Order: sequence, then C-alpha cells, then structure tokens
Amino acid sequence: MIRALVAALVLVLAGCGVVPRPSMDTAGADSFADDVRTARTLGEEFWTQQFRRLGRTYQPIEAFIPYAGDSGPDFVQLELQADCYAGGTLSALVGSGVLTAEAGDEEELLLSLAAAGDPTDDWFDPNAHGMAEQRQLAFAKGYRGGVDAC
Repeated sequence: MIRALVAALVLVLAGCGVVPRPSMDTAGADSFADDVRTARTLGEEFWTQQFRRLGRTYQPIEAFIPYAGDSGPDFVQLELQADCYAGGTLSALVGSGVLTAEAGDEEELLLSLAAAGDPTDDWFDPNAHGMAEQRQLAFAKGYRGGVDAC
C-alpha cells in the first residue's frame, strides 16, 4: 500500500518539478522511472473510472498554464490541494484492492514528502509547494478522507 503511496507521491513531485530521487527499493525490483510510470497509469485509470461513474469523460491535463498576474492565488494552497488529491486517489486504489502495501512503504512515503518540503512558508511564490509537515498533513487528509476531503 505504501509503495503505491510513494508511487503517487512520485508522480505529484515529478509533475511539480522536484528533482527525482532514486527508488528506495532495496530488492531492485523497480526504478524511479517505474514508480512514476505506475503512479501515472494508476492515477489516470482511477480518474477515468470516477468520471465514467458520473457519466462524463475524463480528459487529463496535457499542459499547465502558469499564473502571470500581480496578485496571484495562494500557490502553496494549490500544491497542498494536489497533495491531498494524491492521497485520496491512492486511498481509493488501496481500498479497491488494486494496490497493496509492503514493509517500509509508509516510511519511504513520509521521507519523500519531507524531502520535497519547502524551507519556508512563502504562500505567493509560484515555485512553492509547502513545508514538509504541511505536505504530509495534506496527503494524510486526502488518504484518510478521500478526494471529497480535499
């Protein structure tokens, strides 16, 4: 399960421009690129199913348009919401039995979130993602409450 959490987190972090870390899988069964590919595939499948249940068609974002205004949104809040959605998505995948946990997965996930945290709490920095604890809490909120909690 936690391995899946890590895979989802890897996808979020890779999409946010955080420098990727190598996989911590000591058995050598996968690589960081494998984690990203798995997280992306599972995330896309999850959202496709959710939209299908609502009678809609899921269309993944293909290009992000950066904000260019003078008084922008709270960038950190947007990133924390993305972390929350990642947690909710992963929770649904685990709850449906698509993913299972391995020993050490939870620790790996928390370490990855901590490593991806910002050193300061600058809410209007377009490159900000949130401090380590903020990111961990947002992800946990989504994981425990599902995407509706986000």
